[in-house]
Amino acid sequence: ILNVYKYETQKKSLTTAADDVPTNASRKLDIQNWLRSKNISFHESLLKVELLQIVNEHKAEYNKYRIDEMAKEKNKLVLRLPLYHCELNPTELVWAEIKNAVAEKKTIRSSLLM
Repeated sequence: ILNVYKYETQKKSLTTAADDVPTNASRKLDIQNWLRSKNISFHESLLKVELLQIVNEHKAEYNKYRIDEMAKEKNKLVLRLPLYHCELNPTELVWAEIKNAVAEKKTIRSSLLM
């Protein structure tokens, strides 16, 4: 069972990359240092754009999230739901049922009071 409060308070740290892969916003020196730390060879004279191409070729190996690493330690699987598809999210379906049930009870109770 998912502890929603605990999850919400830790969401930012859990959904950030365990190893920050360089992006277009990264400085050239930072990209070079990242490549060196991963023992990925490159020529020092390469442009930032060319370095980012090398990063993109290798980033799948290093683009892991902390929540995935934690789940892997516990032999669990993280299931990701597609964005903007509440009809595929069981929590949303149950919540909709609860709201409907509450709305029906309010209607019945208010009609009895009149």
